[in-house]
Amino acid sequence: MIRKGYKTDRDLLFTITGQSNARGENTGTQYSIHLTKQMSRVYIWTGSRFEQLHYLVNNNGGNHGAELNIGYLASKLTSGNVYIVKNATGGTNLAVDWADGSMLWNNFVTAQNDAVNWLTAEGSDFNYIGNWWNQGEADANNAGFAADYRVNLTGLVNRFKRDCISINEGWQFVTVRLSDKIAPVYANLALVQEAQEEWKHVKINDLDLSFDGIHFLSDAQNEMGRRFINKVINSI
Repeated sequence: MIRKGYKTDRDLLFTITGQSNARGENTGTQYSIHLTKQMSRVYIWTGSRFEQLHYLVNNNGGNHGAELNIGYLASKLTSGNVYIVKNATGGTNLAVDWADGSMLWNNFVTAQNDAVNWLTAEGSDFNYIGNWWNQGEADANNAGFAADYRVNLTGLVNRFKRDCISINEGWQFVTVRLSDKIAPVYANLALVQEAQEEWKHVKINDLDLSFDGIHFLSDAQNEMGRRFINKVINSI
């Protein structure tokens, strides 16, 4: 019997992949005070084990991505624990850097599978809910990469299903739909956006960019986390 007030009693697993906006490049400013604290029942993979999620853990010098609000909101839906594996590297493209057999892809698969094996050894009855993919800027900056983005994104999703342990029928792949606001920087943006729109996606045109016109502020990252949870909530 599920505890009152929750959708499930199972532990939940999420993964986050992509480039700098998945990792977080927002000067570390955190406007939502409740997200600056360690969260009970929310953990992030640190390479060999899960540690309590905090914006200073497994992040880019105190910066953060969508993981803070993903963890916080998911913990309101389950009486179990929430686990997050984040593997993101700035400036990377899908065409080569995240291609099949690449170092980035292999590193992610190793991290995800190690995390799953850790959870299994701990006796967790977890449900791998889905992956948040926040990437595409590097491909939008290259005409050839942008033209191939549709095929490469389909290949990426297929590789998740092929290589990652514990993906089930309810697992969901959710991608960002890159913001129109970065169009002056990336000439081939529309091709990447069109490919992203073919998958379950989160629109972010209304969210604020930082001074560099590419990266998102803390409150924008938190809103992306909320929108991601809304996309996958039916699998929880």
